[in-house]
Amino acid sequence: MNNHSADTAFATLKDFQVDTAEYVLRRLYDDNEATDRFLVADEVGMGKTLVARHVIAGAIARLQHDDSVDRIDIIYICSNAYIARQNIAKLDVRGDGAKPLSTRITMLATQLRDLNRTMPDGSKTVNLVAFTPGTSFDKGHRSGRVEERALLNWLLEPVMEGTRAQRNALQRILRMEVNERRWEAICTGLDDPEALPDAMVTRKFRTAIRRSRVIADLRELIDELYGRSQLNAEQNRRRLAIVGALRRELAKVSVDCLEPDLVILDEFQRFKHLLERPEADAEREVSELAHDLFTAEQVKVLLLSATPYKMFTLAEERELTGDDHYSDFIGTVDFLEQPRDEGTTRRLKAALADFRRLVVTGGDPQTAKNEVEKLLRKVMCRTERPVSGTADMLIERTDQPAPPTADDLLGFVALKSIADEVGGALSVEYWKSAPYFLNFMDGYQLSEKFRQHDLDPWSRRALLTNAQVIRRSDLRGSGEIEPGNARLRQLMTETVDRGLWRLLWLPPSMPYHEPAGPYAEIDPATATKRLIFSSWAAAPTAIASLLSWTATHRMQAAVEGDGPTRPRLAYRMEDGRPAGMTALALFLPTPGLAELTDPLEFARETPGEVLPAESALAYAEARVASHVGVARRASSSLSRDTWFWAAPFAIDANGQHSDLFDDIRESETSEDRGLATHLDAADQAALDEVDLGAHPPDLDRWVAMVGVAGPANVAWRALRRVTAGIPALTDDGIRRSAAVIGAGFRSLFNRPEVMALLDSQGSELAYWQVVLEYCHGGNLQAVLDEYLHHLVGNQNPLNDDALLALAADVRSAIALRGAVLQGFDPSRPETPLRFNARFALRYGSAKGTPKTDEKSVERMSVVQAAFNSPFWPLVLASTSIGQEGIDLHWWCHSLVHWNLPANPADFEQREGRVHRFKGHAVRKNVGAAHREEALRSPAADPWIAAFAAAELRRQPEMNDLWPWWTYPGDSKIERWIPSFPLSKDQQREFRLKVQRALYRLAFGQPRQEDLVSILDLQGYADDDERLAHLRIDLRPPKHHATRT
Repeated sequence: MNNHSADTAFATLKDFQVDTAEYVLRRLYDDNEATDRFLVADEVGMGKTLVARHVIAGAIARLQHDDSVDRIDIIYICSNAYIARQNIAKLDVRGDGAKPLSTRITMLATQLRDLNRTMPDGSKTVNLVAFTPGTSFDKGHRSGRVEERALLNWLLEPVMEGTRAQRNALQRILRMEVNERRWEAICTGLDDPEALPDAMVTRKFRTAIRRSRVIADLRELIDELYGRSQLNAEQNRRRLAIVGALRRELAKVSVDCLEPDLVILDEFQRFKHLLERPEADAEREVSELAHDLFTAEQVKVLLLSATPYKMFTLAEERELTGDDHYSDFIGTVDFLEQPRDEGTTRRLKAALADFRRLVVTGGDPQTAKNEVEKLLRKVMCRTERPVSGTADMLIERTDQPAPPTADDLLGFVALKSIADEVGGALSVEYWKSAPYFLNFMDGYQLSEKFRQHDLDPWSRRALLTNAQVIRRSDLRGSGEIEPGNARLRQLMTETVDRGLWRLLWLPPSMPYHEPAGPYAEIDPATATKRLIFSSWAAAPTAIASLLSWTATHRMQAAVEGDGPTRPRLAYRMEDGRPAGMTALALFLPTPGLAELTDPLEFARETPGEVLPAESALAYAEARVASHVGVARRASSSLSRDTWFWAAPFAIDANGQHSDLFDDIRESETSEDRGLATHLDAADQAALDEVDLGAHPPDLDRWVAMVGVAGPANVAWRALRRVTAGIPALTDDGIRRSAAVIGAGFRSLFNRPEVMALLDSQGSELAYWQVVLEYCHGGNLQAVLDEYLHHLVGNQNPLNDDALLALAADVRSAIALRGAVLQGFDPSRPETPLRFNARFALRYGSAKGTPKTDEKSVERMSVVQAAFNSPFWPLVLASTSIGQEGIDLHWWCHSLVHWNLPANPADFEQREGRVHRFKGHAVRKNVGAAHREEALRSPAADPWIAAFAAAELRRQPEMNDLWPWWTYPGDSKIERWIPSFPLSKDQQREFRLKVQRALYRLAFGQPRQEDLVSILDLQGYADDDERLAHLRIDLRPPKHHATRT
């Protein structure tokens, strides 16, 4: 680790984060009675990952001088691979260019060599390794990845020592469904000297396996398979059990070879079973594997979670789910106290009982409160947002949806008749929440009853006569589908009807020039994404399906006929020659041209005003005019169009475009040959070796437009701006990353519905020119500058490979693959309805429960990343389940409680998704207030300058949330609770707000709901001073070096 890394980690923190990080370090390492385990339970959105980064830096600084430590291993455990990849970059404070390892424990054998590398400066080796419980600590009955099984095969071959037929049987057992060619390639790769598994792991595994019962089970199965090509069901079950056991043994010896010094458990409540000692044998093995990490010699454990235990439980929750705040809380404290049992848990229980008794009886609980805080601060701390200041960022809408229509009410009557006929359960909440519930009731009992009920075609038609149902013909028809629900009607009015379907990305918070085209018709103050939470699993699917279908329908209905289908920006060939070079000019960076035509530079010419879009283009056109010139080989007999693509490459004069092939190719497709030929032609143009036609009269304008608004040039400028000052990044790395992002835009503008949208502009121009006008009118440079400022700050790319990975994430967000959501067709139950969704998406599974398989986790991660971009989806609908720690605030400041949760803590968790660091509303306010200062600043990144100017306005009495979490202005975090007039919704909302005000006083208490009711009767809900006096305060002490 470089000497400056700890100081750098410190410098990026806010004051309250420094207080937390330094207190953690003090409790883990410096105090005379230091603890081995500590919990940071800061409220959602307060930057726990950044705190962990500083703790890592401080731990490394301390361990570098500890003679008992040979190398420093930092283990980071989180819930899935996407979060691991995202956060491990943030946590990497080493600055030595070494890649953090995000892997499975079972694959450590192939990477331990890297853990023992020698540091050039003679300091101790520092390793940062990430694991996920679903892949590293699973219950072992899964087959694992093919790479794991190939490694097992390599490790087992000398142990098994059999005939060739027996070795083939072993491979057949481990290969499973993988084809032989791929299997052989992976196995052969393990023989490479650079890939050989670690000798210590190899020796320990083979020794352990020879003593294990599993080896006998494996030999028995091999003997049974002699001469057979297939396994029967029983043999396959045994194979899975054997492979699971082998993987567990490999994981165990791999953990033994680690030397963990600091283990960080992020949002550990998602895998809390690893902290427990379960009774079942299989679970005990998994738990003990994790405990080998937690209890290694001299290891320290840092837990991160805003909800380390169930924050508040209602009586019905305890009865239905077994969730209980008190037992969960005490269990967490008990884990933190281990392995040093100092009686903290026992004394804490007594102090909490005293506190409750004195509060209920009207006594003074201050002494008991102080004792609770003293005991808990030994093993945990928690910082919460102060009420003052942050409340100003939140506004609650008072408007409500129009009452249900007559058709809505008739639809409910028909739905009730159907439920009665088939004997299915029906709640009025289904109808209130999910538009066209009959189409989206999969997973509900009513769906199963309907499918099982024997209905002849006539009876089915009669039963569905007045029902609100989407039919197959509706999806194919030219008309629109009526929302069918009061809440959706209002949401449709505020999104699709407002014209947001015309926007492929949101407007910027700090524009460089006035908007044009569709963007000129949108109020940027109200343009934000919407996050919708529902308590019912049917609602997110229905909302996403209908909003997306309507948006896409309007895009395609704007043009005559079926609209375009073939991509217009393809790298096509005609007569053996490249015929898509204008497309290449848009999506390949030409840095020489990009530097000439920077919209930010033009905006800085007049920082006090916002230029018209045409005026900004005029600046660029004037600059380009002196560089284009007339080519020596111009001939009137050749096409003039060649100029439009050749001139940008000639101005750039960089003949190294062919080396971008692997970065920008879509996949192994027939277009590959065309792409390669196009890149060669670009190289020729850069060297002025292309024959040209007559000089077009509008050449300067369109070359300037390629420079100003060509997506790859926009990306190049944005990347160069936001990565300024990172020494390990190269010009080539930035150029390649810009090309990757450009490829994402090409995919976007090749989508049929996007082509239809741009056709609807009614322009006579060529499609590539319409694309450029759209990008310019949409302020694409300001949008990407803002997006990448946030993304680079979040991912911390320290080298070219990291920047390319970031660019790949951007490409994925821009070109997001739509989801196919399924609806139920009651007329033809065997064939589902299909809705292509991109404008709005469902987050999570159709059943509302989180999926943990890698494919589902990866898809959810991609959707999250796209929602955290300015690009589609513009609406995300979900249940609240399993979303602790998820950031969804980058481009969203509108939250819709489609249904209210029963629990006040869940209500806060929902709102914590959007009230976070540098959220969309904050950026809008900062951009509006400090645009001129940002443009006058010499800083490469205008957003760094804007926030620096905002920070200067911070008064001494203000907390450190200013200006990062809260900043005054017109934009607010908008809360909307669309409740029906005179319904139970309003009563439920009132009760929830009372509980929200009081539930923190029930911290650490059994039967929390009872205590909250007593406090409400005593008038605490309306007395902020008494509430503050009783609230358990676990803030860390102020650090002496905190900035002022």
